[in-house]
Order: sequence, then C-alpha cells, then structure tokens
Amino acid sequence: MDVYFYVLIITVLLALIDDYLYKFSFFDMPKFLSALTIALPMSIIAGLRNWNIGTDVHIYGYGEFNIATAATSLHTYIQSISTHYRTEILYSVLNFVVSRFTNNVNIFLFVLSLITVIPFCLGCILFRKKFNIPVWIQVTIFWGLFYGNSLNLMRQSVAIAFVYLAVAMLMCNEKWNNVSFFILSAVAFGFHRTAFMSIIIWMIYQYINKLSGKAKLSFQIVSGALLIAFGANLGLLVMSKALNTSSLAIKYKQYIDGSNWLAQTSYGWTRILMLSALPLMLLIILLVYRKYIKNQADQKYILFLTLILVVDLVTQISAFSGKVLLRLGLYFAIFECITAPLAFKLLLEKNQGF
Repeated sequence: MDVYFYVLIITVLLALIDDYLYKFSFFDMPKFLSALTIALPMSIIAGLRNWNIGTDVHIYGYGEFNIATAATSLHTYIQSISTHYRTEILYSVLNFVVSRFTNNVNIFLFVLSLITVIPFCLGCILFRKKFNIPVWIQVTIFWGLFYGNSLNLMRQSVAIAFVYLAVAMLMCNEKWNNVSFFILSAVAFGFHRTAFMSIIIWMIYQYINKLSGKAKLSFQIVSGALLIAFGANLGLLVMSKALNTSSLAIKYKQYIDGSNWLAQTSYGWTRILMLSALPLMLLIILLVYRKYIKNQADQKYILFLTLILVVDLVTQISAFSGKVLLRLGLYFAIFECITAPLAFKLLLEKNQGF
C-alpha cells in the first residue's frame, strides 16, 4: 500500500509545480501537457499493479484483451466480444488498438488509466481558471475518493472522468461548450452506458441557468430536487420498457428487476453515514454561505453544485437498499473534488479567524 502514498506525493508535487507556473505566469504550459504530466504517476502504478487488484480485471479485462490480441480483424473481434462480454464499443476498440502494438495487458491498463486521469486533470485545470482552486487539491481529493475505484470500475471510471471534463467545459464557458459537452458525453457513453447520467446533469445546469436571481433558495432547492426525482423515475420507467424489447435486456434488465447482485447488496447505516458525511457537510456550508456571494453568475454556479451534492447525498443514502443508485451516483460524487475546496474556500473567506 505504501507505493500508492508515494504516488500521491509525486502527483501532488507535479500539480503544485503546475499551479505555481500558472499562478506566476512563468510558463504557459499547454493544458493537455500539464494534464499528462500530472496523470503519469497514477497511470504508471495502475499499469504495473498486480492483477488481483480490481475485480473487473478478472471479470472481463484480461479475457477481453487476450481476445483482442488473438483477433485478426476488428470486425471478427467485435463479433467475438458481443458474444462473450458485450462491453461498450469504445472500450472494445481501445483493447483492439493497444493489442496491435503489444500483448502485455499491463500496458493496456496503463493506457486505460491515462485515458481516465487525463480528462479529469483537464477538468481540474479548467476549474482552477474558473474558481481559482489549485489543481493539487482537486487531484488529492480524487486520489482519496476515486483513484481506488478506477482500478476496479475500469470502464465506468473512464466515463466519469469524461463527464467531469464535460461539465468543467460547460461551467467555464469554453468555446462551443454545449457541443463539447455532448461530444464528451458521447465518448463517455462509448466506454460505459451509465454515462447517460450526464444528461441529467446538463438538465440541472440548464434549469439553474434560467432561474431568476430573486427566487428564494428554498424554492430552488425543492423544485430542483423534485425535477431530478421526476427525471430519474421517468428514466427508469423508459429504461425498463426498452429493456423488455431490446437486445440489452439480458445485460441490464436485472438492474431494474433487482436480480443483479448490485441491487441485492446493500450497506449498513454506519458505512452510509461515513460515505455521506462529506457531502452533507459541504451541503450545509454551501447553503449557509451562498448568500454572501454577490456575483449572480457565481451564485448560479454554487447553486448548481449544491443540487449536484443533493443528488450525490441521496444516492449515498440509497445504498441501504442496494448499490445500483450508488453506482449511478458516482457521476455526481466526482464533483466533490471541486465542491469540497470551493465550499471551504467560502467558509474561510467569511471566517478568517477560524
């Protein structure tokens, strides 16, 4: 386990250097190069790890890469995968492309981790510009809360990272931000189908964007929560109907009817309280200190992140009756990486003595 702490130290040092160069404008490093540099230590360890770290490596990772290595063409490989594993197209294509250069599965795991961590770091860099939150803080929270998951939930972790970048581009008003959001969401969906959750995040953002600055916070929170709940129930209804007639039925209908192990497995209240402690604390801070934000645009961003936290908290609590919503909730929980430092920044600005 010590090696993962050493990786954290190296990663934080690289991120600190990048933050320092950015703050004092010594060198305007391209965003992608900065993200690649910061992502390398975590990706190298992910590639060198033993195969007993992460269940997904055993379930489909190693087997699918071996099939890709033996395949003579992409067409025959995709046909074989659709029979054996039914994994998403972009993940399968990535296996095939890497297998053209090497038959070493560890190199594939390294590349997969790069594709996970680099989009996240790019999102961190955009949020640094928007909220003046250093990259090293966001990366540290990511390491503590999500890096371990990325070694296990291999496909979904890539999707979550791309959604993080998509939302960062949306909030930071990058050029063609809406178009970029849907392109990145499509890429995320190509790695894991649960990335449809990005559409709910986009709906929340558009809802907040149209709110009047005079509307009461309580009304915004309640109406926003109702909208999210309605959207989630509608989505589950549509999904359940579609799965009765589509080719995805075998793979995904079990999540709806409760027969999948994720639906059957649940957490006790002690663990749920531990999982939900941070989002609950952040939610309280944001609700208390949002009123001190004078800029109306900043208020909307804070409200957007507050609603994301509400969904995050609800999905954490839902683990008492099964892990399905908890898994979907990871698309919301990842934003604790920016919400946590932003909330504490507000707290410290208004309570300098504290």
